[in-house]
Amino acid sequence: MVLFMLRLLTFFLLFSCSPGQQNNQPAKPVIIGSESAWKNQLFYGNRYILLTNLPSQKQFSLADSLIKKGKLKRLFSPEHGFESNQADGVILNSQPLYQGIPVVSLYGKKKSPDPLDFSDSDTLLIDIQDVGLRFYTYLSTVLNCIRVAAETGIPVVILDRPNPLGGVLVEGPVLQDSLKSFIGALPVPIRYGLTLGEVMKMAIEENWIKSGKRPELKIVKMEGWKREYFWPETGLPWVPTSPNLPHFSSLFLYSGTCLFEGTAISEGRGTPTPFEWIGYPWANEGESQNLKEFGLKGEWVTRTPEDIPGKSVNTKFKGKTIPGIQITAENYHQSSPLNWVVSFIEKQRKENPGKIGFRRHLWLLYGQANLELTDADQDMIRAFEQKRRNYFIYQ
Repeated sequence: MVLFMLRLLTFFLLFSCSPGQQNNQPAKPVIIGSESAWKNQLFYGNRYILLTNLPSQKQFSLADSLIKKGKLKRLFSPEHGFESNQADGVILNSQPLYQGIPVVSLYGKKKSPDPLDFSDSDTLLIDIQDVGLRFYTYLSTVLNCIRVAAETGIPVVILDRPNPLGGVLVEGPVLQDSLKSFIGALPVPIRYGLTLGEVMKMAIEENWIKSGKRPELKIVKMEGWKREYFWPETGLPWVPTSPNLPHFSSLFLYSGTCLFEGTAISEGRGTPTPFEWIGYPWANEGESQNLKEFGLKGEWVTRTPEDIPGKSVNTKFKGKTIPGIQITAENYHQSSPLNWVVSFIEKQRKENPGKIGFRRHLWLLYGQANLELTDADQDMIRAFEQKRRNYFIYQ
């Protein structure tokens, strides 16, 4: 009953408070923080380190601009590598160069920078496109960089970017302390409705970053972004933030379908539509019907997952043709992939307990070891939703 009431409340808020998917196009594209800062000549340092990747440099290449000025000393890169061409979980052993500038990978054995990485710099710049979801690892990488920068006395500048999922809706449980990990480092809901600058401002003020020194953080705002904007409403082209999020629709559905990583059900890796298709041998066509309750549509599609260089390794059901559901959202403001996935997994747990194959990874992603949200869980979500408003930079 509690879960049903949550879904009902979520949909009331969605339908009553949010505009339609295509009704809020800006007169001109949002200007991201790095482009705004460069345009307004806000770069006064001479020895910068930049946390970024190539996809984040497509709209405006701050890396190239700093290199031309001779002011970039080092690059930090998150999961998937600087070129964002490595599959989920792949560890990079080499230390590449980008136009002669060393690139330090912060994924694998080295998830945090060393203090020595800051020895020849005066400022850490963070210019990376996050996705607004707690389990996306870029969030942990940013946290680790801010923590070590604080310990070494280096100021941090976040060049802010849109939250692709908007800044209105909050979904999912607040992370339990016992389940903190690299895919869940902050006590926030799965979908927290803040920009990267806002959530890091909150992390510092709420003392979530454990450092001997208080981080010195400056945030360069975007121009023209509004909280109700989903990515299509920013006027900016979608550039894949990682190899398996080729479209904004992939990311939108990933906000829920990522949970299938913790089960025996394929989340679509190794197919043309990762996170937009799920597959499993015991599927039956009737299981796509309840998608409509959550503002989604499903089409019965059979696929054969395969390993894909740079995108998918150790693919579930590799080489096997299996039935599944191709999922679409007709209106992003009126759909909830997360609530549908929770409902779907609960149904599978009851009807096919020996097949769905729960792993601990599911609970690390979800943030608690039970899919049912209690009254206490709801209180924590509401408390977070209210507290986060203290850290809004945008209206």
